[in-house]
Amino acid sequence: YLRVRRSDVVLLGLALVGLVALTPVVQWLGTINQSVPLPESLRALEETQMELIEKVLGGGLGLGFNLVMLALVPAVCEELLFRGYAQRQFERGIGVVGGVLCSGIIFGLYHLRFSQVLPLSALGLYIAYLAWRTGSLWPAVVVHFANNAFSILAANYAARQPGLDPQDLETMHVPWYILIPSVVAFAVAVFLLHRGAEALLARRRDEPSPPPVRDA
Repeated sequence: YLRVRRSDVVLLGLALVGLVALTPVVQWLGTINQSVPLPESLRALEETQMELIEKVLGGGLGLGFNLVMLALVPAVCEELLFRGYAQRQFERGIGVVGGVLCSGIIFGLYHLRFSQVLPLSALGLYIAYLAWRTGSLWPAVVVHFANNAFSILAANYAARQPGLDPQDLETMHVPWYILIPSVVAFAVAVFLLHRGAEALLARRRDEPSPPPVRDA
């Protein structure tokens, strides 16, 4: 029910390629989202969240600890919740499209970072699509972990550079000559993944079921 089943290595690779291609689009959506005026209370809430994360990253516990606690644990736990349970419930009630949309959008709102709702929702929609199309939770977990790990590594690098604020990474401008090829690359990756997942699931359906075990 939770889709905790094995996944094809090729599909995992295509899912990561899709994430890389989607990253500039997510960054561009983040700059648009940042321009939306928000109440000071919400801005203060986000600043508190960022200060907490920066304290954890700079707490001297090591990069490995940060990757486990801020990347691996959220990737596994949040995917079990959002794509494993919630999305399946939505799919049963309102269909596949509704399940993917609801799971992705709620994922974006769940983080309570309203200046990043658009990019987080876009990422959530992609991960929700992966879980449905591949029939496995593992591509969603791997992509979620890779996204979080990249953010941690980028923040860790920015913290070591004088005059560079880690929050500035979220507002970096993405030029059109990077954005357009990224959209094309993402579309190609999703197309190949979609076709590959269809073929894999069709082969699984055609595989004969093991004979029932009978008492001697």
